[in-house]
Amino acid sequence: MCKLNFKKFFTVLLALFICISPVKVYADDSGYTYSDYDVQAVYHKNNTITVNETMTADFTIYSHGIKRSIPETLTIGYSKAEDPEGKKEADEYKVNVKDVQVEGDKYKVEREEGLCTLKIGDSKKTIIGQKTYHISYTLVIPEDYREDYDLIYYSVLGSYNTTSIAHFSFDIEFEKALTKKELNQFHVFSGELGSEDNDLNIDYSLSKNGIVGQAYNIPAYHAITIYDQVRSDYFVGAKQANIYPAWICAILTLCCGIFCVIRNFTLRKKQSIPVISFYPPKGMDPASVGYVVDREINQVDFVALIPYWASLGYLEIEDKKEETILHKIKDLNQEAPLYQKMIWDGLFDGNTICSMNHLPERFASKIEAAKEALKDVYVNEKSLEQKDYAFSISYVFILLMAFMVVLNTKVGFSMNRLGLFCAIGVFGIAALITSKGLNSLKDQKTSFVKEIFLLFVFDLIVLFLLLFKSNAASRILPIGLLGMIGLCFVILSLRMRHFNVATDYWYEQVGPIFGFKEFIEKAQLDQLERLSQENPSYYYDVIPYAMVFGLSKTWTKKFESIHVEKPRWVQTSTMGPYTPMIYYSTLNHSIHKACQRSISNYHAQQVATARSSSGSFGGFSGGGAGGGGSSRW
Repeated sequence: MCKLNFKKFFTVLLALFICISPVKVYADDSGYTYSDYDVQAVYHKNNTITVNETMTADFTIYSHGIKRSIPETLTIGYSKAEDPEGKKEADEYKVNVKDVQVEGDKYKVEREEGLCTLKIGDSKKTIIGQKTYHISYTLVIPEDYREDYDLIYYSVLGSYNTTSIAHFSFDIEFEKALTKKELNQFHVFSGELGSEDNDLNIDYSLSKNGIVGQAYNIPAYHAITIYDQVRSDYFVGAKQANIYPAWICAILTLCCGIFCVIRNFTLRKKQSIPVISFYPPKGMDPASVGYVVDREINQVDFVALIPYWASLGYLEIEDKKEETILHKIKDLNQEAPLYQKMIWDGLFDGNTICSMNHLPERFASKIEAAKEALKDVYVNEKSLEQKDYAFSISYVFILLMAFMVVLNTKVGFSMNRLGLFCAIGVFGIAALITSKGLNSLKDQKTSFVKEIFLLFVFDLIVLFLLLFKSNAASRILPIGLLGMIGLCFVILSLRMRHFNVATDYWYEQVGPIFGFKEFIEKAQLDQLERLSQENPSYYYDVIPYAMVFGLSKTWTKKFESIHVEKPRWVQTSTMGPYTPMIYYSTLNHSIHKACQRSISNYHAQQVATARSSSGSFGGFSGGGAGGGGSSRW
């Protein structure tokens, strides 16, 4: 059965999230050049561009053909005049690449990561020498959102060609004529990506009906872009975005989120009835009692096994002035549960003694493995909790949030499949952390403030992915609606664990456990004296369970006036009478804190390993519709 290791899952996903960059990296290519590259295009009045490209490639090594990649997003920023302080975010639009044709060659169209890629050639054949390709396609640009003007913004040559071009020419016809003012402010940008000059010295001729130009010896990764701010009604009949899917999804998301929040706050849980007991539950060791009572596994649940084993005669505790040593007397019974054997093996590691000042390196890892083994005891008919059905609906809510963004056809968000995976992954991590009750953090006694801070960070990430860019998002849906959806998510992420509902089996088990806990907390002196007379080791038999209840100090103080003999399994150099408070001090300071240090060091090493294995990542020319690039394959 495959088990989820939460820490490894979190570490891998976090490292993956850090390493991912939206920047597309093109490897430097060799083995071919373009002797001639010609673009013929018509810029239609409905903001579509029909393109015909003729490329003559000279292959110097055997190749199958070329790949021509065309971006399906268009990013438009603001000029310094429009945004002098640089606070406005660029708008991103989805561009539809359609009617793709390749004349006389075998080809395949692939769409991924925001690119439409034409893979031209035959995988079973190779070519060398000169080869001419004829490609045609249409770019459909959606209606823009600038109130004062429309934009002609087209990359005639993209910045991601992996080889040089000996001769490049273009002829672009404007279906709707430009005015004199528009001609005067027309720009041709060329050079490396982001250049705002004509670095390639493009020789061009501009008229109100089009532009013709050419250039020679263009290096790899250089682009040519035409740009003009035209009158606001220049484009008529541009593609209107279908925002209904996003609206429908948003309304469903909000309804789902509100329902989950209401259900979460109104979910009623049965009350358990304590059954007073003077002795630990039969057949249950401290670790299982600690897990059942709060349905969480804490470090102290396993540490309490040490005095438990001592009281059963499996080990002795030697309490020196500067060191506490555990001596193995005999091995655990074969019938002992697997989690006990794991902790035992982690302590002694094949030896007969264990110094608490120098715990074996494998001890902390055994603790982590024992947690899963203990959980495996309480499965199926012995399961302690189940999720309310609204928990599943909350995940539908999460998916709807993701689809609300993806189904948007009005504004592009540059979110490829991997980006979507990361978004859903972050949603899932936040829900997983809260549904698990932040066990791993509580094991390290992380404060409530730190837990809330961690959730707050996750919520900020989620809200960033949901809104992404506020000015663009507000053009899809009202910002108030998005804010209500975000608020629902924040509430659910903070209260996700409240969807955990205890099973009938849990209620059957916790009655005696709660009753035993209540007795430890409220026991009277005369009761304890009588029980100690009946069983001289009564204090020592009970304190492992008091530890998992967080009542070990309370339990010890109740025996300040009761004579308790030193147990047979304790060796000490302490002068004077041995008291329960001395035993408590040994368990709390010498044993429990030593285990805490070992586990904390282990977790620190895990984090350091994760950090060392994770990576880092880090205009006008090359912008506009179209562009992209080509490479050999």
